[in-house]
Amino acid sequence: MQNGLIGLGSGAASALLFASLTSGSYLSIALFYLAPLPLMIAGLGWSHWSALLGIVAGSALLAVMFGITFFIGFVAVVGAPSWWLSRLAMLARSAPAALESNLTEPSVEWFPPGMLVLWCALLGAALVLVAFPLFGLDSASFHAGLTRMITQMLRIEAGTPAGEPLSVPGITTSVMRRWIVAVELRTISSASSPPGASSTL
Repeated sequence: MQNGLIGLGSGAASALLFASLTSGSYLSIALFYLAPLPLMIAGLGWSHWSALLGIVAGSALLAVMFGITFFIGFVAVVGAPSWWLSRLAMLARSAPAALESNLTEPSVEWFPPGMLVLWCALLGAALVLVAFPLFGLDSASFHAGLTRMITQMLRIEAGTPAGEPLSVPGITTSVMRRWIVAVELRTISSASSPPGASSTL
């Protein structure tokens, strides 16, 4: 019963954080990145079954409120990676007999941290590769798609109607263009750099 309630609560909290993107505010980006946290807490603190139930509850809530697009996005971007990583982190087995012979208490061997980090890198790379076609498959379309997304976010934040020139207090047009180019270069370099390489941008 407790695991079920924890799962439902974590799913609802994660879905609300994920749905904060619909507000279009700057804060919604930070809240979106926190969306996996409730599911990870449920999976690590109680059981991976709690996290799985949270995914079902959260995705169902988003499907009812916003449609199938948010349902698929939540499961692919937040739900499945959170559940898989929490399950791997909690995998354990009894230590080999040769190791236990030197210990006074039975030892437990957990899933290797290095493999867990590798899985994080693989999941992150997969999400980036999936997200790239949403903006465009070549340089021009990717730049146009990223510019359109950022411009729409800034219009919502500044309250600028669609037919009027975008004007954000304290941000000039040249600064805005440099910001878009910096985001684009950072995204491309993060996707093309090998694991462990540092970016100088």
